[in-house]
Amino acid sequence: MRMAAARAAIARYTERVASGRLLIVDDEAAVRWSIRECLTAAGYDVLEAGLASEAIERVLAVAIDLVLLDMELPDRNSLMVLKRIKETSPDTQVVFTVTLSAVREAIEGMKRGAYGYITKPFNFDELAMVVERALETSRLRQELQALRSSQKPDRRVKAKS
Repeated sequence: MRMAAARAAIARYTERVASGRLLIVDDEAAVRWSIRECLTAAGYDVLEAGLASEAIERVLAVAIDLVLLDMELPDRNSLMVLKRIKETSPDTQVVFTVTLSAVREAIEGMKRGAYGYITKPFNFDELAMVVERALETSRLRQELQALRSSQKPDRRVKAKS
């Protein structure tokens, strides 16, 4: 019953066809499973990694639009993982998943380029909203870059008569 409610919550925020490849990075398989089930039902292409090293390998191998990154991974500091993701794929949005005790670190991560954070245990309405907004921000940035690159600036200086 709870999973059905979570899927319904995700669907409310993704009425249009969801698109995007997401990577869930969490050392707890049950957490990855619950997020994957909800986001897959909403139409996202979802990959998983249980360790920071696996996450970095995935980001290097495949285009990822959004990473849901656990703040407390056993094999590497998540701020270092954020740095590596942004060096490798600057357009990839990163949202930290944190316990209340790790919110300060998540805020530091936002200063270093993360889109935001969401606290555990998850409210699936909030998760859906954060995912959709992060992906929309990414889409808008890409559109802006495309528009800027398609326009040729007129750098000629007009002489005054």
